[in-house]
Amino acid sequence: MDKKVNVLIAEDDRIISMDLTKSLSHLGYNVFEPVSDGMEIINMTLTLKPDIILMDIKLMGKIDGIDVAKTIHLNKNIPIIFITAYGTEKAFKKVKQINFYKIIQKPYNIKEVDKAIREALNLNGKVVSL
Repeated sequence: MDKKVNVLIAEDDRIISMDLTKSLSHLGYNVFEPVSDGMEIINMTLTLKPDIILMDIKLMGKIDGIDVAKTIHLNKNIPIIFITAYGTEKAFKKVKQINFYKIIQKPYNIKEVDKAIREALNLNGKVVSL
């Protein structure tokens, strides 16, 4: 049996991070404690080694989700799915410059998030087992 999929949630809205954690845990994912600060996300990625990251573009701290993703991809090949309410054209242009899997607009549908996680991991060569 394959190991559970480890998910790191990077979200500045506590209600959304709690909802994602509860919903994904219920679906069988192993969800780490959510984080909201950009630098903390980078550190957690290095220590926890998540299989996938769900990240908002707007985060607490000095760096946003796009810059966090750029930094992570310098060291790790971890798929990133952006879940954001900030669907501005400027944000999309900035996101296109980095390696990410998908952007999901808030309000999200947990089935869409689950499908995106499975697709991203399958493309990345990981077998999804829940």
